[in-house]
Amino acid sequence: MSISPIKDAKIQKTYKNVDMTPVKVESALTYYLNHIDDFVDPKFEKKYLWTELANHITEPVNKVYNKINYLKQAYNVETEEIDGQKTAWSGILNEIIAKEVSMNVLIDGMKKFFDDNESNWSEELILSLLNWYLTNLDKFKNPKFNRSYLWMEASTILNRSPLVCSKKMTEIRTQYRNMVKNNDNELNDWRFLDLCQKIYGTGRKSSETI
Repeated sequence: MSISPIKDAKIQKTYKNVDMTPVKVESALTYYLNHIDDFVDPKFEKKYLWTELANHITEPVNKVYNKINYLKQAYNVETEEIDGQKTAWSGILNEIIAKEVSMNVLIDGMKKFFDDNESNWSEELILSLLNWYLTNLDKFKNPKFNRSYLWMEASTILNRSPLVCSKKMTEIRTQYRNMVKNNDNELNDWRFLDLCQKIYGTGRKSSETI
C-alpha cells in the first residue's frame, strides 16, 4: 500500500486518532494550512504554534496535536483514504502534505556547515554581530521564535557557525557587564558601548531619575 511522502521522508512516531467534531477538524486543518509556513519553518517554537491553534478551535493542545498529525500520517495521497476509508478532507490534506514536502526540501537545501573553530573576530565583524542582534532583539524576547534558528540566520551573515556566534555574544555580554560593574575607565571609550547599552541596558541603577 502506498504511503504519503511525509512518511517516505523519515520514520515518525505513531499518533493517536482522538475524537473531534468534523467542524473542528476542518477548522484545525484550515488553520494549519494557513499557517503552514510557521509550522514547518524551524525558526518558530512549535509548542507556541500548537497552543495558538488549539486556542483557535478551543480544544486541548495535546488533542489537537495528535489529531492533525494522525490525519497527516494515516492519509494515503494516492487513494485519498484514511485507514481504507474515503475522507472529506482529502483536498486540504493534499495541500498540506505537498507544501510540507516542498518547504522541507527548500529548508534542507539552505542548510550550511560551518567550522566551529573560527574564533577570529575583527572589530568590524563584532559590530556586524551586535547590529544583527539588536535588529533581532524582539525575536529573541519572543517565545514564538526558536533561538537556535535565529543563530543559524546570524551564521549565514557572519560566516561563522551558529554556536560560535552565540558564544561570542555571551562573551561580549559578560565583558560589558563586568566593565559596568567595575566602573572600568575604558568603558566610555569602548567601541561597542552604544550598541551594548541598547541591547543590555546601561547596567546601572537609575538613582538619578525620580
